[in-house]
Amino acid sequence: MERLDGQRANCVLYMDGQNYLYTKNKVRNNTLYLLCRLRDTCMARCRVDVNGRIIHTTQHNHEPDDLAVEIARFMTNLRRRSAEENTSLNIIFRDEQRRFPNAARNISGFMKRQIVDGQELDDWEHHHSQQRSNNSIN
Repeated sequence: MERLDGQRANCVLYMDGQNYLYTKNKVRNNTLYLLCRLRDTCMARCRVDVNGRIIHTTQHNHEPDDLAVEIARFMTNLRRRSAEENTSLNIIFRDEQRRFPNAARNISGFMKRQIVDGQELDDWEHHHSQQRSNNSIN
């Protein structure tokens, strides 16, 4: 089970290896219970036991969303690398864009304006460099 960052802060997505994405429902007795991220229209459920084994309890009523998985991986890598590296955000974006070209083409307009078009990139880079400095102090 691959753990990915969601679109919102502190939101986690889980990918089951078949390109289905899940969100956490609950944890009970060392078992993680997950719901399909499209829970409004899909009732698929699974659980992950203490050994990492995935048990599907209800099947999906849709095909896997390869693009959503690629976007989640792309965004996860951008966030993690920007927090851990002293590399320019523009370089990080370009590196990840080569790895995930479909995701880079399909991210939100807001993110494209900030990174791809370069608008406000200096402010964002300054903000992340301050975060990196604060993280190294703590």
